[in-house]
Formats: sequence, structure tokens, C-alpha cells
Amino acid sequence: MSVAYRNPQSVLEDIHRALEGYGMNPKPLVGDSFTSCCPAHDDSDPSLSIGTGERGILIHCFAGCTLDSILNSIGLDTSDVFYEHNQHEPPTPPHKPATVTPIRPDLNNDQLDIEARNRLAQADDLLAQIEHERCIPRATLITTKCGLTHDNRIIIPTYDRDGELAPREWTALAEQRAPGKPKMRGPRGSKPDLWPRPETPRYKNNTNITIVEGEPDALVALSHNIQVCGLPGTNTWQHTDAERFTRFDHVTVLLDDDEAGREASRIITRDLRKQGVNTTERRHTRGAPTRRDLTDLARDETNITHAIDKLDVIQPDTLYNKALRSIDINKMLDTEPAPRQWIWQNYFCRGTLNMLHGAAGLGKSMLGLALAAACTQTTEQDILGHTIQPCRVTIIDAENSEDEIHRRLRTAGITKRISITYYRTDITILGQEETRDLFEEVAKHSDIVILDSQRGLWDGDEKEQGEAGRMLRDVSRNAETTGLCILIIHHDTKTGQYSGSSDIDAALSGSRLHIQRANDPKKKLALDDDSWLDRTLTHGKCRIGPEQRPITFRINIDQHIKLVVNTGPTSLLEDQCIEIVKWAKTHADWPTIKVKDIKDKWGITDNKWRREVGIQLRNGTHAEPAVEGAPSVVFIVNDQEALAS
Repeated sequence: MSVAYRNPQSVLEDIHRALEGYGMNPKPLVGDSFTSCCPAHDDSDPSLSIGTGERGILIHCFAGCTLDSILNSIGLDTSDVFYEHNQHEPPTPPHKPATVTPIRPDLNNDQLDIEARNRLAQADDLLAQIEHERCIPRATLITTKCGLTHDNRIIIPTYDRDGELAPREWTALAEQRAPGKPKMRGPRGSKPDLWPRPETPRYKNNTNITIVEGEPDALVALSHNIQVCGLPGTNTWQHTDAERFTRFDHVTVLLDDDEAGREASRIITRDLRKQGVNTTERRHTRGAPTRRDLTDLARDETNITHAIDKLDVIQPDTLYNKALRSIDINKMLDTEPAPRQWIWQNYFCRGTLNMLHGAAGLGKSMLGLALAAACTQTTEQDILGHTIQPCRVTIIDAENSEDEIHRRLRTAGITKRISITYYRTDITILGQEETRDLFEEVAKHSDIVILDSQRGLWDGDEKEQGEAGRMLRDVSRNAETTGLCILIIHHDTKTGQYSGSSDIDAALSGSRLHIQRANDPKKKLALDDDSWLDRTLTHGKCRIGPEQRPITFRINIDQHIKLVVNTGPTSLLEDQCIEIVKWAKTHADWPTIKVKDIKDKWGITDNKWRREVGIQLRNGTHAEPAVEGAPSVVFIVNDQEALAS
């Protein structure tokens, strides 16, 4: 006995098509499963789960319907769900419900039998009701050679994909549909095709045609003399169908305005445009939120040809439309910008991506924890001379062990526990497909999220040109869309710089803060000199306001973490800036001193000037009282301009 093996995916697709053909509106296939309304009971909310199993397709109805009742309702039996099938034993003929009259097999070429068409022509009351409720005139049903079954189901002369006549039964009116029975069904095993088919001889070349969803909408269009093809279901379109429309000048895609219809409309439009077909995608709901399909449009409008032309046009999915967002300049000029929602005044605000970086062992995590502790207080707090607002904090830590986190939390001074959430993770969460979902969930209970650190939470190559930038731009977009203030803690390299510097500066939408030792680490200190504890926080970059002057401070841990601003002796950097000002005032060109001359005189590299000395001079932090005549502010510009008081 030979046994034929069928591909699991093809068996799954056959069941999907069967449910679609019986009007059960199955959801699109997602991998190896999908959901659908159940044909064995009155179901409007999908309760049927279908997926691949080890030997066959697994079908489960959460309302309790049996497998046999489900399969019988769509013209299948149990042999149709198994991958292995006995070639010598044909499947058991399906048991059709007694209330459904089988479609008559005695068909003459491409038309239904005379008996069915005559029965429809004599059903005056039914035809009048269909015209009133479905906007399909009697003449349209007659001229398209529709028929009528004994139980008042309209028979539409549709074709399968092989071009063979495969008429479909349609329950035209809602009250005629028995509970759990589909509104549209066709012969078992048939794969319904577009109706009318685009190859039909009465459709001339170089003309316009419209694609709608379902044969009933196609009948409505035909009654208004619109060349039309009805898609028998949102999942029945095949990419190769686009080739069948190349003979037309223009195609309008107008499917039902629901989730499945919008997705199918996008796919059909894309396929047609790939074939070079001039295509317009339209939506139904302009000015009429309850309008969902062509029947609704026909109820509201006398001339639906003109009404279709007035519907919203969905712009092509091009790079121009995806990448560029038009800015309403007039609105911006006429209104005040929204005030920034500061978390830490002048440093961090909501909706931005920020970074704190520095060498190992300088207290980056402790500084982040001190900021988090200040956020959990019930009133505004002063941190390093700037105000922190009470807010909700989330910390995601990939650096420290739970034991270390325990110790740090005990010293953090956090008083309002409900305002802080702390997570420990061992997996990378940045640069993943689910990163956006993660930030959306965090935003539900947080205003600021601290990520410690980039190296632990991202598995990309920091040295790879552009890779860090792509990841950070994605995080920055998430900050903007969720309204979160995101702070990433990052490590400096051995050279004292941070990895991927150019990418980071381009991607940050908020501030970049650099923490470093206030004194030269190579300088020998006296035994009683504890200045090695001093740190300098430099505002290296800021997109949301002016850069702040560097702050020298130290982290003290007694009972709680305290950030103490150092007002004592100046740092080596400040000493150097004071000497530069003294020298500049004695220079022959004062007050016009080229930056290049300063660099040459004092042996300052371009990098050190940009990141340290230039910032210190610009912010006037060298202006100590001991320097007589030192300007209160020194402006640093380009090589053609000057140091001036």
C-alpha cells in the first residue's frame, strides 16, 4: 500500500483556502498557524486555532466544537488534515448539512442550469429585498447568469484558477444565514479566482478596471457599468495575478476598509506596480467612518463612479513618502513650541536619548543611581547645582551582580520605592526587533530609564563604522515616540575616548556627559591629599540647550550616596586655562589671538582643545578671583576670530 506525503504548509494553506471560501474570514498565515471564525457555530470573534502538528494539522475550537463538525461545515473530512494519505483509499465524501442544497452538477459550459436561473427570475420578493439591502438590481443578477437554490441561496457563476466553472453559493441576506454557516461557499477543493476574471472578453484592452473585495461588491460595481474584478477573499490574491492586469491602462484597488482589507490592498497595489501597471489605491472612510465596502458607498451615493474618484488616495509606498515628513511651517510660526519636560534641568528631558560615559571605576553607575534616588523624592532636588524633578525611574542593569545591586540600593537613599523599578538582565536588548516593544512597556510605568551599560546590553561591534549609529538612532526614535528620557551608560576606551564617538554624537538627541578624574592621574600626590577622589563632569554635547560649564565634584558614601560639588583648589585643567589667559593678555595681538597660536604655544592637541580646554575657556571656569583682570567670559570661535573679553 503506497502512501503519499503532503507538505505540511500546503495542507495548512488548503484548509485556510477552504475557510476563506466558506466566508469564515481566516486571519493571514503567520508562520505555521492562523486563527479563524469557526464554521460549526455562530462565531463573529475568531475562536478557531489552526496550526501544524507532528502528523497533521491541529484544529481547536475554544467554544468546544468537534473536529468532525468543523471539517464537515467546510466540505472536508479528517483525512484532509493529515500529511500522509493512502493513495488507494479516496477520502470519505464530506457530510454536507441538510439545510444546504448541493450545487447542481448539470452545468452547460459556462452557465448555470436553466432551472436555477428561472427560479431566480421568478423570486420577485427576494430580488426586491436584495436590491433594497444590497444595492444590486434585479437586472444585474439576471444578466450575469446568477441562479437560485431551493433554500434561497444565490448561485454566482464563478471560476476556479484552472478556468473551470466553480459556481459559489451566496447567502444574500443576513437573516437567511443559519447560525454557524458561511455566507459564501463553493465546491469542495476549488480554489476561487477573481470574478469576473480579468481575461473576460467584454473587458477591452487599454481601459480602466477596479478590484473590489468579494463577488457581492463586484455585482454592485457591474450594476453601475464599472469594469470590475471581485477578489473572493483577502488571502486568495497571488503575486502572479498582477500579470493578468498588464493589458489595462489603469487599475483602482478598493477593498473593504478593515485590517485584512487594508493589508491585502497594500500587497495587491505593490504587486501591480512591480508589473508596471498604473495603479491607484483608495480607502472608503473619507467623511463616512461607518462606510466599509462598495455596498455602503452605493447606499450613500447615486453615482458611485464619481464617488470612487473622490475617495482618499493612498500614496505609493516609496522612499520619498516613507523617509520625508512634511513640516507645517505656518503652524510652527504661529504657535509657541511646547515647553521642554525637564527631568534634570539643562541636562536631560523627556523624549530624548542621552549618554554618560567615562573610564572604568570613576562612578558612572553610582552617579546614575544618585540621579535615580533624587528622582524618587517627593520634592525637587538639587543635584550638582541643577534641579531634578520627582519622576518614575527604571534601571536596566547588565553590569552588576545582584549582590552588588543589593549593596548599592541600600546606600542610594531611595525613599519612594513605588517610583523605581530595577531589572537585572544577562541578554542583549538593544538593536533587537523587540526593542521597541520593550520601551513601550517601560514607558507605561516610567519617565526615565537608565541603561547600564551599552556594552552589556548590545552585542554589536562598537568599532564597526555605522553599526553603533544605527542602533542608537533606533533607541533615539523610541525615546521620541514613547516620551521616555533614556540614559545610556557607556565605557571609554583605553585612550580615554568613547567607542563609536562620531556615530554617538550624531545619534544622541539630548546630552552627552563625560565623567573623568579632575586631576592628572599621573601626578604624584601627598599622602594626605585626597583630591584623587574628585571628578569632573563635562557637558560634551547638548542638542536641547546650551552646554553647561564643567562641574568638579566627588561621590561620598556615608549612609547614602552624596554628590558634593568641589569648591576647593582648582583642577589641573583650570590651572592651565588661567595660565593661558595670563599669557593671552600679554600677547602682542591681544585681544585678537588665533586659536592655532594657543594650541602651538601650550602643546594642546585638536582633540583636547575640542573636548576640554576649549569648553573650559568658553564657559569661563578659569576666571578665578586670583587672576587680576581675567575676563568673566572668554569666547572661543574659529581660527580667524579671537579670544576676547
